[in-house]
Amino acid sequence: MDRYLTAGYRTSDPSRILLLVESFPFATIVPEGGAGAGLMFLPVTVERSDGRPPVLYGHADSRNPLLEQLDGRLVEAVFHGPNGYVSPLDYASEQFPTWNYAVAHLSGTSALIEDAARKTDCMVRMVDVLEAANGTGYRLDTASRAAEAMIRNITFFRIEVTSMYGVFKFGQEKAFVDRMKAHAGLLHKLRTRQEALLPHLADDMGGFREQR
Repeated sequence: MDRYLTAGYRTSDPSRILLLVESFPFATIVPEGGAGAGLMFLPVTVERSDGRPPVLYGHADSRNPLLEQLDGRLVEAVFHGPNGYVSPLDYASEQFPTWNYAVAHLSGTSALIEDAARKTDCMVRMVDVLEAANGTGYRLDTASRAAEAMIRNITFFRIEVTSMYGVFKFGQEKAFVDRMKAHAGLLHKLRTRQEALLPHLADDMGGFREQR
């Protein structure tokens, strides 16, 4: 997929790209044919192997008709990292308004995983990876009826990555003092705005408010 890129911000360094993927694992899955084929928004984990391309794993409700678009098709997974508006007042010197951001694009061929044992293995691994990042010690009890029912009703997919690139635009061309001041301002805005926004977005959006 072609994208307009500013060359100075583009990277093909897998260590930087996969760091973003592992830190912000919620992906937009774009099937071959683009958004017209349908988009999926899912958590995705990455499996690294020395000397081999990375593999992405995700899952969806087995009734999701978009899964058909992931059966042996070319797909792209897009991951968005930290991003936000940067005011000229966020710099030490005179600058123009801009938007800083980090995005990773990974492309490859997808395949569905419907075998029960493989699905269980994939779910255990995904939970372990996300729990490790979360700093908690929950382990999925695959022998429980609830877990068996959940795994039975989902379909996993894997994407064998054939190409990847990242675009990390954080004012790399600017003076050090400007970059550091802008970074500090963006971090502050991200923290405060997310804390303020989450209660509003999560409040009764789907009619799940607890009955009182």
